[in-house]
Amino acid sequence: MDKIVKLSWSVLFVSLVLAFLACSDDSSSNTGLPEDESAESTENDKNVGENVGKDAGSKDGEGTGVNGGKDAGSKDGEGTGVNGGKDAGTKDGEGTGVNGDKDESGDASGVCGTETFDLETQHCGEGDVVETACGSGESAVWYIADGSKACESGVVKGICGAETFDLETQRCGEGNVVETVCGSGESAVWYVADGSKACESGVVKGICGTETFDLETQRCGDGNVVETACGNGESAVWYIADGSKVCESGVVKGVCGTETFDLETQRCGEGNVIETACGNGESAVWYDSSKFFCDTRDNQLYGYVRIAQGNTAQIWMTKNLNYKTSSGSWCYSNNTANCTKYGRLYTWSAATGACPAGWRLPSTQNWRTLFDLVGGKSTAAKKLKSKSWNGTDNYGFSALPGGSYSEPTFANAGSYAYFWTSTADNDRSAQSIDMSSYDSPTENSYVKSRGFSVRCLKK
Repeated sequence: MDKIVKLSWSVLFVSLVLAFLACSDDSSSNTGLPEDESAESTENDKNVGENVGKDAGSKDGEGTGVNGGKDAGSKDGEGTGVNGGKDAGTKDGEGTGVNGDKDESGDASGVCGTETFDLETQHCGEGDVVETACGSGESAVWYIADGSKACESGVVKGICGAETFDLETQRCGEGNVVETVCGSGESAVWYVADGSKACESGVVKGICGTETFDLETQRCGDGNVVETACGNGESAVWYIADGSKVCESGVVKGVCGTETFDLETQRCGEGNVIETACGNGESAVWYDSSKFFCDTRDNQLYGYVRIAQGNTAQIWMTKNLNYKTSSGSWCYSNNTANCTKYGRLYTWSAATGACPAGWRLPSTQNWRTLFDLVGGKSTAAKKLKSKSWNGTDNYGFSALPGGSYSEPTFANAGSYAYFWTSTADNDRSAQSIDMSSYDSPTENSYVKSRGFSVRCLKK
């Protein structure tokens, strides 16, 4: 009996020793330390028993048993057992217990409300909204990466369709088109900066080649030339406002010195003198409208002169009229060369309607006024006659001796000038002013059928 008891105690002792050695091997495998470092542990570093374990503050030791485990703040150790596990904030350790904070991939992640986030590039912002860092260090900007923004080279940009935009100066407009602000406050204007527009001093301008233009009144024409509207709506005319043209009352005018002119009928001549076309096409004659008049009925030019004294003034043509009426007018001796030199000879009836618009056949009294303006009748003829006809032509009137016609005879060309007046004596006769070799003109009456010269007076 004693032998059996002793044998039982021996078996029990051996069992306890084997159990102890087995526990020591398991604990040694979970230290997280190199084998040689674990082997150097002294006898005082271990406790054997049901609740044996390391102090929560230990650095490299191990804890074994039912509640064995490392402190949540430990650096390199591991915890084993039912509740063994590392805190989510540990640096190098791993959690293997029921409450471990690692996700399935093994990466550390934060929790923000119902979302998780990357601890290295994100944080939990106000209202439990995950924010992402754009940039690094103190200059990093935090933004909500919800698909409306993106980070480009450390700058947070807005997203508009397939493009990104500057959040301070741009916005995403209709149709996912990026719009840029021009100006500030309530007066700001949003425009598409696609290269066709630019902002200048708070005003959106169009771009035409290297120039900018006003979008309301101008456009970019052919050859990248800025054109300006003259007038409104469909009737507007587009022109190049380069200083050679200007808009006046909806009509484009040319600029000549300090004056403007009609672009269709005029041009700027030498010395900034406006010249007007008399006639059309290549046959047109250009003249100074301050000195000449164009009879548009047959495109003939007539010079004119202003003769004045005090408050009295008259404007006369400086050559005889050469307009061919439907009847009652002739060239002297029926030679067109004489019409060119002396003008035509008219019956009184034809003469009364021969002057062009704005001009008229002068009366006898009009001629008398002229004589007074040139210093009196006694020397008027000499002062008014052409120098080629022994006159002094003091005023540029240039009277010439056109002669007369009394069917069928032409007479006195080169020696006498007869000028019809609008003053009629009666149904048969009317008055005329005559000049010859004398210094003084004369007043006479002739039958209305005679052919005489006509000088027109401006109305």
